[in-house]
Amino acid sequence: MPTVLREIGKYEYTEQTLEENFLSATLRGEEDFANAPKAGSVKFDNKSRKLVIELKNKVVFMIPIDLIQGLRGASGNEISEAELWQEGMFLHWEKLDVDFRVSSLVKGVFGTPKWMSELNSSAVAESDPQKKVA
Repeated sequence: MPTVLREIGKYEYTEQTLEENFLSATLRGEEDFANAPKAGSVKFDNKSRKLVIELKNKVVFMIPIDLIQGLRGASGNEISEAELWQEGMFLHWEKLDVDFRVSSLVKGVFGTPKWMSELNSSAVAESDPQKKVA
């Protein structure tokens, strides 16, 4: 019987199980990296107050800054300091302590579930005159 390497809660892991899980996770990570959308550039359009992300395949996304958690209220200079990380998989703002996965932004995920729920609630209220009155 293989020796138990460690117990976590009700689970027991052997050296072989950990190696198999590590290999499986590594392969999934490599596949995700190969297939994920990657930014070739990012800039801030101060006139429209939108973040402009050009993917390496030349597709361009423009996202209003006020929709992105952590960027609402930031200055144009702060937003312009976006950095591309991991070959364009991530956007990072050092001074603002904000990071986003490009694939999440492309999918319309602009923050935590709570943030998204608040965005969706305010969008519904703005589009429904009955809810504005209430």
